[in-house]
Amino acid sequence: MRIGLLGLGTMGSQFATVFLEHGYYVIGVEPDENQRQRAEAQIRQGLRTLGNSDNECTEKMKGFFVTRKIQALAEAEFILEAVPEDLSLKREVMRTVSHINPNAILSSNTSAFSMKEVFTLAHNRERTIGTHWFNPPHLVPGVEVIAGPDTSEETLCRTCQLLKEVSKIPVQVADYPGFVVNRIQMAMVQEAIRCVEEGIVPAEQLDLLVRATLGFRLVEFGPLTVADWAGLDVYENIFNYLTEKLGKRFECPRLLKEEVDQGRFGVKSGAGFFQYAEDFASLLATRDQALNKQRQVWEGDGCRS
Repeated sequence: MRIGLLGLGTMGSQFATVFLEHGYYVIGVEPDENQRQRAEAQIRQGLRTLGNSDNECTEKMKGFFVTRKIQALAEAEFILEAVPEDLSLKREVMRTVSHINPNAILSSNTSAFSMKEVFTLAHNRERTIGTHWFNPPHLVPGVEVIAGPDTSEETLCRTCQLLKEVSKIPVQVADYPGFVVNRIQMAMVQEAIRCVEEGIVPAEQLDLLVRATLGFRLVEFGPLTVADWAGLDVYENIFNYLTEKLGKRFECPRLLKEEVDQGRFGVKSGAGFFQYAEDFASLLATRDQALNKQRQVWEGDGCRS
């Protein structure tokens, strides 16, 4: 499969790294000459980061063709745009490319815009899809996959298969503003900034604290699993207290209240957001074994300061 890339800035260059690392032929389109030159250096550096020798980098770079002409994308079978997060720009490039190459899958890397908005001018919208990668994309494994209202099942399946072939973890999410990760991330960053501006903690200490607590656990467990371990009834009480003291932004979610009302408190009751078939002692041992691996990493590389 030939991969087409629209834009070779930070994200586009690293997309190229991903596909070249896995043996794909990559056609990169970048109108800015200086950026085209920087992109080649960035791709080589990315390939080195992935463990390639200079000779291996040179060999893999043979699969990279860069041009300023968007018409070159007529040869691509999967086209991924990485232009700036400007809705009108994304719409226009997708309109143009969809007519240059009506047979390719067109994917947008938008981090927030809906697929309906991005592809509204595109031809063959059944071949359009969102793939929201995370910086740096050659290292972060997860990718949000967003089907638009016209996206075909074939396009969805082929896109997910391609992502798996380049060692990514595709997760399909609904076409909502901000999708999933940015909604979670923006909520966290918003409260982090508030904690600093309210004088509760300096920025450096806040980052250390989050890395050594939330980040430490989130390497192994998602936030809903962490909530199940803490106890959903406990979370409900915390939400209620924070709402009373800090306002409605901490109002308890309806789904959490429903779980608690049904006696689904998490691990301690055998069910919460997830079902737990094993006994508590076995679950506890599994959790602690996973977290102990992270403790050893922290103690081994001096991340505690």
